[in-house]
Amino acid sequence: MTKPNYKKIFIDIIKKKCPEKLTDSTVLNRLNNLNTSLDIIEFNEYLFPVANVKSIKSNQRLKSFDDKSIMKILIYQKQNELSNSELANKFKLSRNSIQKWKKIFK
Repeated sequence: MTKPNYKKIFIDIIKKKCPEKLTDSTVLNRLNNLNTSLDIIEFNEYLFPVANVKSIKSNQRLKSFDDKSIMKILIYQKQNELSNSELANKFKLSRNSIQKWKKIFK
């Protein structure tokens, strides 16, 4: 299965919702560096920082993470000595997902 072309997707979204951001060098730089799921989520939050509760809940159900992003999250937890609950709040994840990842990746 091929992964989606997130750069093209984001360009289309930016053209439609906020075309002025296409001239911003920071946006263009981040757009060219979308490598992991975590990068994509962070870029989306950068572009659209204010979200209502309804959209946050629906977006949570659609998130998926690649192995590289999961490892970054678990390393972040270890470096900052966070509990599963604290990490879940930080990255807006469920504690069950974190526990499952720990079993798989450790």
